[in-house]
Formats: sequence, C-alpha cells, structure tokens
Amino acid sequence: YGDWSSDVCSSDLIEKLSNDGTINSLINSGDIVNSEYAVENYGIITALTNTNTGTIRGYHSINNNGYDSQIITISNIGNIIGSDVGGIYNYYGSIGTSTSGTGIINSGTISGSMCGVCNIGNITYIKNNFGGSIIGNSQVDADNIWEGGGIFNTNWGNTGLGVIDTIINEGAISGNSGGPGIFNGNGPDNGPASVYVTINSIINSGSITGSGQGGIYNDTLGIITTIRSEEHTSELQSPYVISYAVF
Repeated sequence: YGDWSSDVCSSDLIEKLSNDGTINSLINSGDIVNSEYAVENYGIITALTNTNTGTIRGYHSINNNGYDSQIITISNIGNIIGSDVGGIYNYYGSIGTSTSGTGIINSGTISGSMCGVCNIGNITYIKNNFGGSIIGNSQVDADNIWEGGGIFNTNWGNTGLGVIDTIINEGAISGNSGGPGIFNGNGPDNGPASVYVTINSIINSGSITGSGQGGIYNDTLGIITTIRSEEHTSELQSPYVISYAVF
C-alpha cells in the first residue's frame, strides 16, 4: 500500500494491491484475490493489464475510488470477477483520457453479481472485442429497487458524474437475473430532476442482451446521444431521452 511510482508484475497469488500514489504499469498473470477489493486505487495507474492467465477477484475486483483516482487504461484478456457487486467499479473516479484508445479494452471476461462495469464517475472508452464478455447479474436492494446490468451507468445525483463517452461492442454484453445489457440512468429514487446521466455513443456489432429489462435500458434522467447497431442484435427500452438511434 502506498506510492509505488514504478512497475508491478505478478505471476503469483497476491491478496490485495492498494495504491494511493502512482503505478506506471501493473501486469497480472496470476491471481489477485480479496474478500473486499482486489485492486484498490486512490491515485494514478497508467496501465493495468490482466493477461490470459490472470484472475482478479474481489467484492469489487478493481475499485477506482474517489475524485482524484485515475486509471488510464485497463486491458483484460483474462478474468475480472466481482463476487458481490462489480468487476470494475469506478466510484467517482475517471478511467481513460482524451487520447484515443484509452479506457477499458476487454477480450476476456468482466463480470459482477450486480454489474460487470459499474460507473459512478467518468469513463472515456469501453471496447469489448470479439470473444469478450461483460456480464452483470443484477440485484434488488433493500427498498426493492432493481440495480445492475452488464454495464451500469449512474451518478447518484452528483453533477458531472455518470458519463461514458463511447461504448464499442464486438463481443457479448449481457444482463442476467432481470437486468439489461446496458443500464443508463439514475433509477427511480436517485438524484434531483436536473442531474442527467449520459452515454454519448454506443456502437454495436456483437450482442447486447438483457433478461426482463431489454438489451439497452435508458432509465430516469438518462441521455443516450447515438446508438448504432450494425448486426441488429441489441434491444432498446427507453422512457427518456435518446437523440439519435439507428437499428
């Protein structure tokens, strides 16, 4: 735990990796497993790579925690598994930059018992390559309100959060246990009426599927600017704002 200011490479078992400084490169070919957060970031990680033999597993497998936390690129070929909530949980932080191709690039499996990728911050780019899977199994909270999805984008009523610029899907994004493949919005009880949640672009040539909520569900205070489905394999349900959609 601390300011690594260097590179980290693992091919063995690590119980937890916590960073509140700078890591230039984190490469995992083994197992990072913890009952809470396997990788917890309060600082800056330039590149996090999980290879085809790597497994990252925790309550939140990768937790990018706080307004000052930043991960520039997450590349996954292995397995990122959220045992209770999210595979990748971006909590008020940022993933990606304005540089093209930075963000989350997945060719493996990212899954969570609530959401594969949970965003309550800002993500520039999510690319799910052919053969890649992003899976959420959804949950119902104590107030009987459903939450979750393969990609779950919200901001809990906080201005400037809940923004995903681009999602490109060539693989499979799915929501099980009643959840959609992609959820965008604040839900029925989160936030004031003037705080919107935004996905600027969804480009799909793979499959985006849900169980009960549709492939793409644009909920309360959700804005999706552009949807392009090249293979006609996504379904959309939206009572709210969509600027442009092509199926």
